[in-house]
Formats: sequence, structure tokens, C-alpha cells
Amino acid sequence: MVSWVTHCYCLLRLRWCYQDGTVLLTGDERAEQERQRAEQAEQRTQLLADRLRAMGVDPDTL
Repeated sequence: MVSWVTHCYCLLRLRWCYQDGTVLLTGDERAEQERQRAEQAEQRTQLLADRLRAMGVDPDTL
């Protein structure tokens, strides 16, 4: 939740940022961040499934 925002110049363009200078992400930046999070979650899921298979457990039947 943004309680206070101001304009700041970041990389030669106008951006929204908090009063402390922390820049708010754009929609594209948030989408990329979410894509990366989903990719990491998929990798963790695959790793755990591989570990289960190595222990003789079929993760598709759980």
C-alpha cells in the first residue's frame, strides 16, 4: 500500500516513488517479476518431484 508517493527522476524518466526514494514498479516490471516467481516455483516443484521419484514415490499419485 502506498501511503505517500512523489515523483522522482530515475534513469532520465519520470517515475513514481516512495518518499524515501524507493521506485514503484511499472506494470511491465511487476509482470516480469511475477513471471520469474512462477518460473522459480515450477523449478522447485520439479526438483521436489525428482526427489520423490528417487525415493520410489510417484508424485503424480499423491
